[in-house]
Amino acid sequence: MRRAARILLVDPRQRILLLAARDPADGRVVWFLPGGGIEPGESIEQAARRELHEEVGLDRPLSLLGPVWTRHHEFTWNGRQVIQDEWFFVARLEAELDAASVQPAGAEGSFFEGARWAGVAELEAWSEIMAPRRLPELLLPILAGELPSEPIDTGV
Repeated sequence: MRRAARILLVDPRQRILLLAARDPADGRVVWFLPGGGIEPGESIEQAARRELHEEVGLDRPLSLLGPVWTRHHEFTWNGRQVIQDEWFFVARLEAELDAASVQPAGAEGSFFEGARWAGVAELEAWSEIMAPRRLPELLLPILAGELPSEPIDTGV
């Protein structure tokens, strides 16, 4: 069982950052929120901060709110079965960040297909694979500043 921390990184225009990766086994592209595995001895919040640095290049301190969501997901990546529990935090940027500047380090970089900002309307019309699938629906209250008192299960 893999444990992971993810971040809803919100910019001043109320958009979130999504990253894309191409599965080398079947070529499918998946769009997801920045984040990744929790290392031994690391808290969920520490993992979220580290992943923001590694995947997005953010090293300035940001307030993390949450976790606001959780997700249990079983999927195949690069021909291997992955069973993963995820926790999602919210972080807000005070200034815009160019998605073109995002270049994940490490192993993630070899699968990286790009990064882009998207608002709720764009996500509702999204035709590509997005994780979690209910992202547009779940994002509306978050953008309105309505954080749940307990993390919400996003489903797949």
